[in-house]
Amino acid sequence: MSGAQLGYRFTFIDVTEDGKTDGDDHRARARSLPPIRASVANSETLVVDAWAHLHLRTLRQGRDATVFEPPAPNRGSVGHPTLCSRPCIYVAKQGQCQKGVACGFCHHDHHSGPNDPKPDKQQRRLMSTMPRAELLGLLAELLQDRAEQDGFHDVGFVVAAPWSIRWRLPWLDMVGGLLDGAQLACGATEAVAVQAGLRPSRPQTKSRKLANLRQVIGRMNFSAILSIALRHCEGHSKASILQELKALRNNVTF
Repeated sequence: MSGAQLGYRFTFIDVTEDGKTDGDDHRARARSLPPIRASVANSETLVVDAWAHLHLRTLRQGRDATVFEPPAPNRGSVGHPTLCSRPCIYVAKQGQCQKGVACGFCHHDHHSGPNDPKPDKQQRRLMSTMPRAELLGLLAELLQDRAEQDGFHDVGFVVAAPWSIRWRLPWLDMVGGLLDGAQLACGATEAVAVQAGLRPSRPQTKSRKLANLRQVIGRMNFSAILSIALRHCEGHSKASILQELKALRNNVTF
């Protein structure tokens, strides 16, 4: 193959050796459609033809052909699969979303289906009626477990629920400790600590219902669990969580 050369012939890239092309060789070659006539060539054909010439030139120069760069992800897909938003229903049902990069939901595959983890109506009612301190303590515990499962080691949470939440995430030191020491006010009295194996006090909710709720929320990603906490905070607290989560999505890569 020392005398072999690359050539472009009838929309194919051929290897020419000793004055012969692949088409002149005795070896069988897969048949294809005849070359398109110039009279019926359209703009799309010309684009493909130009791409083939560019690809051939890069092959001759010994480089990988890089013609098209992947599009930037939409804002809801940033941080996938850990920090992204919920799956976009239009992408799931129709395969595309008209909002494009402006869509606030994730366009990547979440393997969603009938078993897609999310609290049902009864579990949502349970979260709205259970003591806020108990709920926030559960969420902090599940956030810690989820962060460790996703490879965020040495994660510690100090939760003062329901009046404040203090996050300590040592794994964020590499991006400036974005959430280190952030205080998220939620509005009342009791304190619950969750740090290095220290769990909240005995829950007041029935154990079976709480276990089912824990199982469902525990299968959700970090962003989805944090979003549940958002629904039980208001005012400056909610704004702080959104601001820190946005900064985290913009600075953390996986």
